[in-house]
Order: sequence, then structure tokens, then C-alpha cells
Amino acid sequence: MRIIVTGATGFIGAALVARLQAAGTIMIDGAAMPVSRIDIAGRSGTPPVDITDATAVRALVGAGADIVFHLAAGNTPAGEADPAAAAAINLDATRHLIDAVAASGHPARFVFASTVSVHGGAVARSLATEADAPRPATTYGATKAAAELLVADAGRRGVIDARIARLVSIIDRPAPAAGRDAPVSTVARLAEVLTGPPAGRAAVLPVRVDLRFAIADLASTVDALIYLAGLPAAALGGDPVLALPSTPIRAGQLVDALRRAAGDEAAGLVRIAPDPAVEAVIGGWPAAQDWSRAAALGFPAPASLDDIAARLAGRDLPPAMRPDAPLIAASAEQGIARRRPVWAVGLMSGTSLDGIDAALVETDGVDIIGFGPTLFQPYPEALRADLAALLGGTAPVIAAARAEAALTEAQAATVTALLAAAPEIAPHVRLIGFHGQTVLHLPDEGITVQLGDGARLAARAGIDTVSDFRRGDMARGGEGAPLVPVVHRAMIAWAGIPAPVAVLNIGGVANLTFIGSDGGLLAFDCGPGGALLDDLMRRRTGLTFDADGGTAASGRVDDGVLARLMADPFFDRLPPKSLDRDRFAGALDLVAGLSLADAAATLAAFTAAGVARGLSLAMAVGAERPSRVLLAGGGRRNRAIAAAIAARSNLPVAPVDDAGLDGDALEAQAFAVLAVRAADGLPLSYPSTTAAAMPAPGGALHRAALAR
Repeated sequence: MRIIVTGATGFIGAALVARLQAAGTIMIDGAAMPVSRIDIAGRSGTPPVDITDATAVRALVGAGADIVFHLAAGNTPAGEADPAAAAAINLDATRHLIDAVAASGHPARFVFASTVSVHGGAVARSLATEADAPRPATTYGATKAAAELLVADAGRRGVIDARIARLVSIIDRPAPAAGRDAPVSTVARLAEVLTGPPAGRAAVLPVRVDLRFAIADLASTVDALIYLAGLPAAALGGDPVLALPSTPIRAGQLVDALRRAAGDEAAGLVRIAPDPAVEAVIGGWPAAQDWSRAAALGFPAPASLDDIAARLAGRDLPPAMRPDAPLIAASAEQGIARRRPVWAVGLMSGTSLDGIDAALVETDGVDIIGFGPTLFQPYPEALRADLAALLGGTAPVIAAARAEAALTEAQAATVTALLAAAPEIAPHVRLIGFHGQTVLHLPDEGITVQLGDGARLAARAGIDTVSDFRRGDMARGGEGAPLVPVVHRAMIAWAGIPAPVAVLNIGGVANLTFIGSDGGLLAFDCGPGGALLDDLMRRRTGLTFDADGGTAASGRVDDGVLARLMADPFFDRLPPKSLDRDRFAGALDLVAGLSLADAAATLAAFTAAGVARGLSLAMAVGAERPSRVLLAGGGRRNRAIAAAIAARSNLPVAPVDDAGLDGDALEAQAFAVLAVRAADGLPLSYPSTTAAAMPAPGGALHRAALAR
């Protein structure tokens, strides 16, 4: 095969040519094809080729090529300094190549290296998707965006086989050559933090430490470009734009990784001196890129930042020094002391305000031994109304105190009823996990309120009780939610469900747990669950929910309203993150002018769109693509929501019940396990599940003997 590589004297092009020459073959549509000839184009090549000159490009292409890797590009500072030159190299050269390939009569596979910088400025999102319209904030990004359109149109016309790769910042690029006249790229200044200090050179981190951006390593980027060239055209499904794999980081993690790889002395050579001009460029890029389609096509993840730093330092990082990936928690709980398994009661009252779920579980706090009976007790209408009046935190304190007392008595009655239904287990119950009723959750302010008097419940039930699960996490900088993911992992193991898998709980709020093939966890609230639909039905019909999603299934989605709802900045925040039940209460006003069926359909689509967005966010920050999504909570019965999630995520979706778990009682069962963990001082949450600064214990233990 004849291959042309433009920009071959740049660091990406040189690495790509070396890889092709070393392999001698390239995989095309699943078959290894010999590389017979590689022609390189670059102004510093031998001979030099000026690809901004149409005549030179036509001579280069000649009778045609099988593959063109068009990598030549100017950088951001050069583009700002000389826009005409940026247009010539990024745009005109692309047009000349397309015209030359068209004239050859041989529609080559045309791999165009574009950039995440096609997104930028004030409209840049924290997560860029392939479907987002480019709105560049630099000349470099603008010329690349225009070139994308040229390449896509040429592909549509059939004169090339178009493949457009959106690259992120390659953080292990070599240091700029001494005496170089051209402006140093923005990313090269960041890369110097990793490349300079191990060689004894001082470096400057030119942005604030909390600035987020996406990175990849050179080797995985080169592999991805070659892999993209070899895919069958049909694999791209008619859309030539593909976001390549990347990892989102905070700038300060560069220094942290350097310290782990090269030591404190090397890290001490880095001076943090934010440059407003550099911050304006990098801060205008998306913090992450959704590469879930690339993952589905088999593209591997890039190297971790620690692996990159260790390689640049010429060292292998000892396993003990490797931290968890920024958003993925420890994959196992080895070496901790295990208690003998005990039976515990879990009590959960979700944000849907429908009632009390109770469950019995035998567990040692790490593994689940077995499940016992479960019970649901609906709230008396008066109590439900009192609790609903407390949402938002504006009700008088006396109202909250009275509601808490009534709630606790109702929970005690539920425990009594559950134990009466399991006389063979009741004498062996040692703990109650009492979540209480959330009436306010403001993670940005470190505030969360769950009504429930643990001491009173311990006294009424005569069983030690753990309550107040969330504030220990928030005291350590966490979001306070979700707390169940560590138990999701135990449940998946108990049921024998192969990972990677995602568990989606659809209560009043929807939250996702990703369980990796190594047991790693990532979890977060992803959007509204069933609360909006419940409130809609209650407001318009007096019913408490949309049974089986029948109303929503009979309506039509208002795409305009849905787009306004999904414009909320919450959906662009990277996980972990959490929500208050009423975060999207304004949605009811937006659907007020729609029929009941259309309003329900739109709100169901809102839940599904939030889930789909959450799935993309998770994979963008490093979660494995799940083999399926298992639905838990009352919302799993809403067929409109379930169908919309399957359609929007392109993943198999099924209720957890199909895997042998109890979708109704799962949250209550989880708090039985969490009670045992809390009593033993084990973590309830992790940096990857709530953004806590460290694995966080939690819960307040109330002794029954002392509570009486």
C-alpha cells in the first residue's frame, strides 16, 4: 500500500512513520496489508514539500495513494500571530490534498488530524461531543473546523474516504528544539512540566492547578490514527468525525504525577505561574471529550498520566506509589479485618416520597451472604404531605421536628412488621441502617438534611441503629451522594453478574454506578429520576405516579423543551456530582403548556437524556464501556424511560430483577450493608463516588441499650 503522511517531520508524523516502517504492514478491514511505500511531506523533509502549494501537492499525490494521513498543522500561538499562514497550512493545504486525490481518480482513505480546539470560548462545554457544533475561539480552531467541513464534504462526494480524528493535548510531546523561531505551542508549555524537571530543567506551569483539560499520550494517539485508517468505512456509520481516546485531568495533577515519578526534587523545579493568555486558550477548550463511540469501535484507552510521567522520568513507578485513577476508586477491599456475618435491617425512603422500603441482609460489610424478606410501607398521606412541605428547606423548624418524629415512628413500625414476617431471622438481627428522609441536599454548600431520629428508632426497635450516613462524606469534601455504589459492587458479585456493568437507580433522582472489570467504581447522580413525572401526575391527575409509563408512552416529546432542559450546566459537569430532588423543579413550568401525555413524554425523555449524557461523561473520564445497564428503583418500571435510555445510549438495558436482584428493595438492602460498614469504620464512599478527598467513613451509631 502507498501511504502519504503530511506533517511527517512533526513529532506525531515522525512517530507514525516510524510505527508503520517498523510494522511493515497495516490492518485494513481486518486484514494485514503490506506497506510498500511511504511518502512524507514537510517543509523540513528530504526533499522538502510545501503542501500550501497546489502544484507541489499534486506532484506528491501523483497517480494516487491508498491512505493519506494529513497531520500537518500550525499551532495556536502561530495562528494568532499570523492568521493568513494558519489558513494556508490548516485550510488551503487540506483543499489542495483533496483536489489532488480527486484528480488521481483513486479515493484514498483520508485521515485528517483535527482538534478538540474546534470547540472553545464561552460556549465551550465541560464535555465535548462529536455532535456539538464547532464554535472555535482561536484561528487554529477555526481553520481546523473549516477544514473538517471540506474533508466531510469531499467524503460525501466520494472523492475521498473521509475519516476525521479529533485529537486532544498530547502531553508527552518532546521539548521544542533550541533556537526554534516559531512560537511554542500552548500544550508544549504544559508538557515541559513532565519533560524538563527529570532532566534537571526548571519548568513553569502556566495555568492554575484546578484548570481542567483533556490529554493523551503520543503512542496511543499514533495507534489510534492507524486504527482509524484501517476501519471499514461502514463502521463509522456515515459520520466521519471521531473523538479519539483521552483522559481529563486537572493541571495540578501534572506536578503530582511528576513528584511520584521523579521525586520531590524534580517537582521542586516546577514554578506555578498562571499566564492569563495561556489560561484563556486552555480554559476555552472542553475539559473532556466524549470518546464513547471510539471505545465501542475498539480504540484502547490512552496511557495513564502516572505511566506517562514515569516513562518520561526513565523509571517504573512502583505499584504501591500508583494512586487510583482520578475518578476510579480502589477495586478491591483486601486485607481488612472481617467481622462474622450478621443480619441487618436496611431502611430507605427515597426522594419520590412514596414510602418506606425495608429489607433484611446477611453481610460482613464487604460481601453479601444472603438476602432476607423485604417490605414496603406507603407513607400515610398526611405524613407524605408534611414531608413534601419541607422540601427546599424553607419550612419552620417545628414543622421539621414534628415530621421527623412521625417519620421515625413510621419507620419503627415498619421494622416491627418486617421482623414479624421473618421470625427465624429476627433474633439474629444486630443492626438497623436508617437512612431517613432527604428534604434538602445542597452539595455545593456542604449541606444535606435527612430527617430521622436514630436514637429514637434504636430505642423503639431495641436494635443498635446507624443513621446520618451522609455528613461524614461531606465533611471530607464529598458530595454526600451517592452512597450505595460500594454495595452495588457487592451485589453484582453476589449475583455473579460479569463486569463491566452499570447500575442505574431511578428514584426521585437518577444515579449511575459503573463497576469496572477490576471492580473499580465510578458513581454520580446523572439527572432527574421519577420525581418530575410523579409531581406532574399528582398535580394534573391526583395520581402519585405514571403507572408503567403508560401516559408518557402515549405522548410525543417536545424537542424544543427538552433542549432547554438539557442546556442546564449540570449536564456538562464531570463526575462525581450529586443533585437535590428539586434541582429541576422548573421543568414543570416548561411543560405546563403541553398536554398531559406530551408533558409526561417530554419529562421521561429528560430523564433518559440525562442518563445518556451521564454514560458519555463516565466513559470520557475513564470508565469502561458497560456490557449492559441494569435498572433499579421504581422508575425501572416506566417503559417510556427504559426504552428511551436504550435508544439514546445504544446499550442493552434490563431491570436488575432479570439478574436475580430485587429492583424495589435494592436501596434498602444497601443501607443494611452500609450500616455494618459504618459500625466497623469501613469507608462508605470514595473519591470516585462522591468526590470526597479520601475514602470516607460515616454514620452515627446509636446503641439500643443506651437509647432506651
